[in-house]
Amino acid sequence: MIQEGLLVLLFLAAVSDIRTSRISNRLVLAGLGMGILFRLWEEGPIGVFTFFIHVTVPIIVLFILFLMRVLGAGDIKLFSVISGICGFREWIGCVTAAFIIGAILAVVRMIYQRNFSMRILCLGIYIRTILTERSFFPYPFGAKEQENTIHFSIAILIGYLVNLGVCH
Repeated sequence: MIQEGLLVLLFLAAVSDIRTSRISNRLVLAGLGMGILFRLWEEGPIGVFTFFIHVTVPIIVLFILFLMRVLGAGDIKLFSVISGICGFREWIGCVTAAFIIGAILAVVRMIYQRNFSMRILCLGIYIRTILTERSFFPYPFGAKEQENTIHFSIAILIGYLVNLGVCH
């Protein structure tokens, strides 16, 4: 039952992201509420502690990608909800699947827009600059332009579905 609830939440988040380029904080709060109630039901009072650990780790781990503007805040919040509800094993599987799917979506989009070579060149320059400067900074080469972004919540939703099939 909790998996179905999380699936609905991720679907609504993807729809919201497609429509407004944002993920509603109300959806995130609903997911966090669902997660804490689930953890309390499953583990008792200690569930509150494990829930907060599971919600915090994705934020810490993925924060560097937020600083680089690779992931949006809403995407990280969705990953936190998944971890809070499902635990680390499922979260890692979901993150892995989501990044593979996101890469596929990005490549398909670049091929469709016929800018694959230019985008790969920009990425190479960015990576070289990070290695040379030894510091992280936002990806500056058109990352904020709508035509060069993907709705990563779609990759998260599909990654969650793939992970459900693999882990269960």
